[in-house]
Amino acid sequence: MGSTARSAAYLSGSRPAALVFCYPVVAPDLDTDGIVLGRALVLNGGIIRNATTADAVLTLNSVAATTGVLVDGVVPKATVTTTAANPSSSSSVIPITFSKPVTNLTTAGIAVTNGTKGTLSGSGTTYTLNVTATASGP
Repeated sequence: MGSTARSAAYLSGSRPAALVFCYPVVAPDLDTDGIVLGRALVLNGGIIRNATTADAVLTLNSVAATTGVLVDGVVPKATVTTTAANPSSSSSVIPITFSKPVTNLTTAGIAVTNGTKGTLSGSGTTYTLNVTATASGP
């Protein structure tokens, strides 16, 4: 990703269908201008042969442009704050701000100590979570 070479592993496929290779994106992989493919497959000791056992041509020809294949494995950071004078005494609306947009955020992805999670709302980088205190915090 970026200037670091990555290898994809064989996933599926056989003759005459296309072979499928896969690379699992991991943090902090980032490529904002499109991935670049090498000029040929590197088999790392593997073999690809046809039905008559002739070795496959490993040169990649007629590969479509990959400038639109972007990778973002950078994990967003969350900032959680409250302006409540004593958030342990009642229900509070807790603002959550992320360093980059997030999607599909649910209360299942949020841990609350000494409280009960209520309604989560928001989108992009800004959310709010209603929390009802169940005990005094530290």
